[in-house]
Formats: sequence, structure tokens, C-alpha cells
Amino acid sequence: MIGLRLCLAALFAAFSFAASAQAPAQQEFDPPNGKPAQAILFVSGQGGPKNYVPIARQFAAQGFYVSLIDGNDVFNPNNAGQAAFNAALERTRTSPKALPGKIAVIGSSLGGGAALTYAARMPDQVAAVVAYYPYTAFIQNAAGFAGQIRVPTLILAAVKDSWKNCCMIDKARELASASPQSGGQPLISLVEYALADHAFNQQGPFFRQIDADDAQRRAVAFIRKYMGNPPTN
Repeated sequence: MIGLRLCLAALFAAFSFAASAQAPAQQEFDPPNGKPAQAILFVSGQGGPKNYVPIARQFAAQGFYVSLIDGNDVFNPNNAGQAAFNAALERTRTSPKALPGKIAVIGSSLGGGAALTYAARMPDQVAAVVAYYPYTAFIQNAAGFAGQIRVPTLILAAVKDSWKNCCMIDKARELASASPQSGGQPLISLVEYALADHAFNQQGPFFRQIDADDAQRRAVAFIRKYMGNPPTN
């Protein structure tokens, strides 16, 4: 009996660890009116969520419910990244703070790579994807990668980005050039910021207020284009 109890305890512990691994920690940001709202899953860069809290708050201030997660939890070859991302997306989509229907996914740097790889191929759950200076160094065949995208996707790229050679403008251009079409329109839209470097919308050495403001305005407009305007009541 003691042996059975030990086995059950070990099994329960293993199950609990697996479950938590598929449900990454989140920070939630509610819209000003506190009511259920159109939802955004925001995936951080490699530096972690702390760098993206101000940006997540800006999107919440525009009337969205935002769930912010760590990109390292969902785009890491050493763990179940796809399963973790799917769990985070489903948690956001079914949250009582979210309006029913599809959600938007935003990713920055490493998180942008996750958004392009996972969310942009999930048209049944995701209405729009926004990728800020996305991690693309892993993409060997841009045309083949772009051909798998099924969700309207906006890439906000920094022309001067050379950070660890992770997020180069040339790869963003290749993806946009190879974009599949939907209704006669390309699914991938690319906006280039000629004077911007990596993390141009974060407080730090590369911050550019004019580009940060423009990128956020474009991101909100893009999301609303495919999700519709929020309810007024």
C-alpha cells in the first residue's frame, strides 16, 4: 500500500509539472472600463515580460484585454513550446475577461518568432498577428515559411536591426515578398522603420518615440481591421 501511495504521489507530481509547463505564467491587463473585451495574447522577447509591461498597458488602454507571457516559455527548443503556446492562447481566448471569438497575437523579437511560427498558422483561433522586429534567423526557406501563413500578419521591422543577427530586415522583406494571398490581398504586410534599431519601442538605448507611437497606432488599426471595433456599451 505504501508503495502504491508513493507511485501515485510521483504520478501526480509529474502530471502537475507537465500541466504547469503547458500553462506559462501570465500578467493580465484589463481595459479601462473593466468589462470583457477583445483579447490579445502578447508574447515577450528573450529579455522577458518586464520589458513589455508598458507596451501591454498601452494596448489595454486602447480597450483590449491583454495577457502577457514570456517568449522563452513558448519558443525554446528545450521544452514543449508549441503545447505551451497553445495552452496560453486557449487560456486567453476562453478567459471571462475576453469577448467570445478569435483573438489577436502580438510578439516582439523572440516572441515575434513564436507569433509567426504558431499564431499565423491558426486561422480558426487567431484573427490577426502583429510581429515587432521578429526573430527570423531560424528561417531557412522564407518562401516555404511564408506559404504556411494563414492569418493576416503585420511585421513592424527596424531597418538598422543587427541585434545578434536575429531579426534582420532582409528576412522580413523576403517573407513579405513571398506572402500568400487572401481575397487578392497579401496576408503579410511589412512596415519598415528606416532609422530604427532593435527594441525601438522599449525604453532603452534604441528607443524612438516617433516610431514607437506610429507602430502602436498601426498595430491597433490592424487588429481592429480584422477583429472589428469593440462594443460601445
